[in-house]
Amino acid sequence: NGIYLMDDGFNMFVYVGREVPIGARTEVLSFDDGSNLIGGNSSITVSTSSDIGARIRRIASQLRRSYMSSAFETCSRPVYPKLLVVFGRGGHGFRSTVDDLLEDEIMDSLVEDTKSNGEDGYVDYLMNMQKRVRNATS
Repeated sequence: NGIYLMDDGFNMFVYVGREVPIGARTEVLSFDDGSNLIGGNSSITVSTSSDIGARIRRIASQLRRSYMSSAFETCSRPVYPKLLVVFGRGGHGFRSTVDDLLEDEIMDSLVEDTKSNGEDGYVDYLMNMQKRVRNATS
């Protein structure tokens, strides 16, 4: 129930959870076309006038320029993703019909890193898989 910046490699989302107070929303978001706090969100973007909004935009800009393809090399990003604002179900106002689809896409791309009985976590699993692929191709 916070505000999250998510990047799946093709899309970037600013996910605004349902419990985020209106004051925090207005600090991070900009209502460009006169949209009010309760009404439609056709032109809601990340704010350029607040410090936190500017930081989110800088991070998004850096992510758009490049991404890490491995631990040692940087590659150009294949797409220039739009930064989409998505409001969580049950939030105060704001929600549009496309938010349901985008929220489902976001939730489907999340992975829970659970460790039990001495198993590797997700990051450890990916690192081991990368080593195996590297060894198999060299």
